[in-house]
Amino acid sequence: ARESEREREREPESQRESQRERFCELEGRMTEAYNDLEFRNRVEKGLEQAKRALHIAKKPKLPEDVHHDYKDKFLLAEQLSCLAISGGLNTLSTLGLTDDKMAQLQGWADQHTVTLRFHAEERCTFDREEKRKVESAKHVTEVSHSFLPGKSKISSKTVTKVTDYIWKFEVQHSIVAYKGVDEKNAVVFQGRQGVYEIKTSTKTAPRKDVVIRPHLEVDITWLLNSIQDDLNVGFLINREKESCHTPRRNDQVNEALNFFAEFRTWCNHIHNYFIVTLFPVQSPHNFDLHSINTDGVMNPVLPVFEAEGKGREFQMKSVQGSIRDEEVEVECDEAGKAEEDGSSSTACVTLRSSVLCGIEFMISDESPVLPADYANPILEEQKRSIREKMRELAKMFKLDGKIITVVEAHLLLLILHARDICNGYIHSINYIEDLLRRQLVQAVGKEVNAADFADYMNFHHRKLYQHDLGPSPFCYAVRRPGHYPEGILSLTKSGDGGLSEPLQTFTRSMEEATHPMSFSINAATKLFFRGERHLHACMLHKFSGMAEPTITLEGRTRQFSSFILVVGSIGGVDLFLPKAAMIVQNKDHLKIPLLLEQIPTAKEFRDAIQSLSPEQQRFAKAYRAMQLESTLFGVLVIQIKPQLEVLLKLPHDSLTKEIKLTQQLMSLFVEYQIP
Repeated sequence: ARESEREREREPESQRESQRERFCELEGRMTEAYNDLEFRNRVEKGLEQAKRALHIAKKPKLPEDVHHDYKDKFLLAEQLSCLAISGGLNTLSTLGLTDDKMAQLQGWADQHTVTLRFHAEERCTFDREEKRKVESAKHVTEVSHSFLPGKSKISSKTVTKVTDYIWKFEVQHSIVAYKGVDEKNAVVFQGRQGVYEIKTSTKTAPRKDVVIRPHLEVDITWLLNSIQDDLNVGFLINREKESCHTPRRNDQVNEALNFFAEFRTWCNHIHNYFIVTLFPVQSPHNFDLHSINTDGVMNPVLPVFEAEGKGREFQMKSVQGSIRDEEVEVECDEAGKAEEDGSSSTACVTLRSSVLCGIEFMISDESPVLPADYANPILEEQKRSIREKMRELAKMFKLDGKIITVVEAHLLLLILHARDICNGYIHSINYIEDLLRRQLVQAVGKEVNAADFADYMNFHHRKLYQHDLGPSPFCYAVRRPGHYPEGILSLTKSGDGGLSEPLQTFTRSMEEATHPMSFSINAATKLFFRGERHLHACMLHKFSGMAEPTITLEGRTRQFSSFILVVGSIGGVDLFLPKAAMIVQNKDHLKIPLLLEQIPTAKEFRDAIQSLSPEQQRFAKAYRAMQLESTLFGVLVIQIKPQLEVLLKLPHDSLTKEIKLTQQLMSLFVEYQIP
């Protein structure tokens, strides 16, 4: 087993890095996914701890089980943000953030960015050789002699001389904070150096000589700016801004979510470094690494309401924060000689914990949101549970100067707890948004899709517009005045459900055009046409994540009826640019899917060309002008019978009842192209 461990240690560093990246990616995906059952189980455990910390009359429950108003969701989001900030501050203070360091970091955050960095260096050097003798088991052989009666026994064993090569592996890791790019004047939160001897059977280094791990950094400027000078946590959602849509979708909560997501990633990387990379170096060991967990540690971020709220008007008063030091006794070895002579003594590890920063927000009468003064007991329970867990770890891990010690156990505990706070905040905020969505679906009775919203807009248009001004289905009968329709031309829309329905359009119609339009069929022939003209505009609705609706141009004719359908674009006031044409006749049903391309809006176009050169701007504007003028889709319908009558100089309506003659003329013109 030891040899296989050494072989694993000799794997290329790139392979180990790829394994760590896959591990990080997998863990990130597992943490990112919102699991409702897991979330509720976590909240239930937190409620059990919160009930012990709160007054016995308080009955915290999930918001879905308590009657509340819409504004209470905003108050809950603000309260969760304050609790997450305060819980994160408690974790950082336990990592080594003191009052003086906090004041210094806050001063930096006023004008610079403040970065929290985890740094690790590893060195492996040859120390010495050790030679030892390895005896095999005794082997007894019975020998019989011909000249003597009986048998004699001969014992033998093999002694092998083995040379062990001892390597000195040193690791140094630290957590510091610095402002801007000034890394030299960094504030040290904590740091430690560990040494471990690696034994190999060959004189080949088990690790690289020097490894400087990439810095793991996270920007904590937002966290520091959320804490005021008097150690009050100030977080408010600006509900007056247009960008504020829900308690989840607003600028302030988005900034908080971005910070906690980045901080969670930072914690994941540190945890993975110790568990996947560093701790396997000290092998074998008798430590239970699975005991480094957050079981029993209070997560203060709980999205709960008070089941039976009393009318009150409350504002949190300023609570001064302070740093309290506690000493936990741990078993340690003197000068790292525990393995040699068994001597041990007792050392003290200092635990730092901070009192809650003051939380300021208003709670109106009859609000089910827990008052801010109940946040203090929750955070006190958080600190008490952290201290209790650290005492348990201090009994299981030693302080012997090696790699796996009580310092690393405490560090990983705090890192895991900080990650739980980040996950708790992200999932709690997403829970509020999901609750709002579920309540809306329950109120409406179904999950509204784009087709349902389009139906609602049609209903709204019928209420808003007059009958002749509102949108109408794009469906026209191809006919001459006073005659039966030759066919139907329509535009249909089909969505995710696959059902097609006429496209609703706003229409402006002109019975008889004053100016003719024209198009060319070849270099020498140009056709002019008049007739009815209709200008259409439509508004399509699509939700995010849904596919674009399919618009189809459909043309249908009756038996012994026909018309020419020409599709193209409008090139100007009197210019039609044909792209394709087809004769639709004798019960044909033609379907042409339209490939629609959206061009940027005027504002998007202005923003896109703002940083371009003058020449590029002129080209973009000219090309956009061409798009606006020549991309208007146009459909032209030409009835065949009236044109045949004009071409053959027949009286008006003479071919209406001559069905056989009309069909023969159509065949002559189509098959033989007789001019």
